[in-house]
Amino acid sequence: MALDDKKVLLLGIIIFSIAIVGSLIFGETIERYSILLENPFDLSNMDQRVSEPVLIVDRAVEGSESIHKSLVDEANVMAISFILTWSDEADADNRHTNEPDSFTIKVESPDGSYTDEFSDKNSNGGAGRIECSFSLFDEANPPSEFPFLNGTGEWDIIISVIAGDQEPLIPSLFGMRSFADTGNDFTLEISYDYYTA
Repeated sequence: MALDDKKVLLLGIIIFSIAIVGSLIFGETIERYSILLENPFDLSNMDQRVSEPVLIVDRAVEGSESIHKSLVDEANVMAISFILTWSDEADADNRHTNEPDSFTIKVESPDGSYTDEFSDKNSNGGAGRIECSFSLFDEANPPSEFPFLNGTGEWDIIISVIAGDQEPLIPSLFGMRSFADTGNDFTLEISYDYYTA
């Protein structure tokens, strides 16, 4: 056998070995993707997952908007939720009542197809919470195209507050005994459910 024949035989054995090992390692993945391509909208062929929550801690100042962007880098987002929480100050003293803080959150999806505004206020000196969520699709109505990208990209979140002042129990004629409240700290938690092959 010539030297070139040995090289060709050795090369053939190496390629055959790589093909066998590759089919054993990647066979299941290839099979799952081929099933997905045959039935791209059958969610039973996909895994449902929940993202790690993203926390944004900031301060909202009365008279201005706190603008945030949250990047969702997964495709096939089924639902996304935004939970805004805050704690208002207690009464300054026994002669004042702290009026509630009223928060507003506006949310818009990357493609602008999902947008809404939610508002709420806390009880006197207590905690406040606003939860807004969007259902982009469900199992009964899966997306008509794959991958589904309506929830993928940067979500815009705008937060504003009307801060309640510390008002005297006995009203002041010119508001001189009021203590102004300029804003409040808040925490925004973002999480989403998505499907992956």
